Amino acid sequence: MKKILASFVVITFLFLGLQVITVHAQFLFGQGKLDSMIRDMQNIFEEREAVITDISWDQQEDRRLTIQDYLTELFKKSSVATSSNLKQYKELYLVEMQELQEKISLHKPFEDFSRDKRNELKSEIETDIVDYLRELLGDDEESNNFNIYE
Repeated sequence: MKKILASFVVITFLFLGLQVITVHAQFLFGQGKLDSMIRDMQNIFEEREAVITDISWDQQEDRRLTIQDYLTELFKKSSVATSSNLKQYKELYLVEMQELQEKISLHKPFEDFSRDKRNELKSEIETDIVDYLRELLGDDEESNNFNIYE
């Protein structure tokens, strides 16, 4: 930025110098030489302006490339971190699912056992009720082979 500002100051001084030269040259050299000197000075200014513009564009391009590299590196780091976080989450999820399945499978034998015991108790209760009802109704029906399930 200082280079650009310094070049504009130099250009301003050159322009003022050109004005002074122009006024004196009209008296000393005549119109033809004066026009030639003016064109030469304009060419010098245009060349200087082109150089300054090129430097400015080069600096902007360097900054753009630096920012692009920084953003690319930042993207890579965040991508790796996100991927790592997802992998850890997946592993934790799978471990928790495995533990849950193990807990469920531990309850399965108990459920089977309790179902079998319920059925056994139900059968015993039904047998006891049938026997009790036979006793209440008397031995007549026992001779008739009375069965509640028939």
